[in-house]
Amino acid sequence: MTKAYNFPELDFRQYSLTELPVVERGGLIWIHPTPGSTIDLDAYLGPIGDDLDHFGINELVRYRKTKVVKHANWKLLIMTYLEGYHVPYLHRNTLSQSFRKGVIAHYEYGPHIRLAAARTNFPDVLKTAIHNWSILAFASVYYTLFPNTFFIMHPDYVSINTFYPEDTDRTIWTHEMLYRASEFQGEKGQEALANRFSYTNDTVFDQEDFAVAEHVQSGLSCRANDFHTLGLNEGLLAMFERSIDDVRSRVEE
Repeated sequence: MTKAYNFPELDFRQYSLTELPVVERGGLIWIHPTPGSTIDLDAYLGPIGDDLDHFGINELVRYRKTKVVKHANWKLLIMTYLEGYHVPYLHRNTLSQSFRKGVIAHYEYGPHIRLAAARTNFPDVLKTAIHNWSILAFASVYYTLFPNTFFIMHPDYVSINTFYPEDTDRTIWTHEMLYRASEFQGEKGQEALANRFSYTNDTVFDQEDFAVAEHVQSGLSCRANDFHTLGLNEGLLAMFERSIDDVRSRVEE
């Protein structure tokens, strides 16, 4: 530890860490990377912020967080979440058992996107009294929080994925799982939670979604195509890219 008498004329306030704006909401810490800026989450998130409050994230318990380097552009990794038509094919032995052929509905607020992916039991909502409706009982709800964070809401746990670009073809991916303690009690509950994390993190994300993204990145490096055509099921990819282009144009101005 540095002793003060070794630096008698030093003003330690000039050597402190850089202060950044920070607020807490919904059990999460929100940090602005620009010193002196302000954080207005109501303005930034709009009704999506109300959603996060509604789902009670502050009541969840942290289970585990991983940090991995993926050899793909950060946008390619996020875009794996922004269309559903790959689900019956890429996830034919995993997610396709739970979701209806990648059927999704979406909502935009500024650069943020909310998706609801229908589960195979979705028709049962017609047999359920309105006052007993719960969106998470019939669909998983996803949030792309611009620019680099993706929430996945399930009935008993939440996955928070964040992507930090290191280079055009390398990204730090973090995945944190939060869970409802009442759903995973005792030894068997914790064993089930471990299996859930392994299934989501290792199998679905890493071995399926992101493995394909890395293969796509390898193909892009060959520069065989000058452009890529998006299909009708890939509209959200274009929306996401448009938001990035809008920010880029404002910065360049």
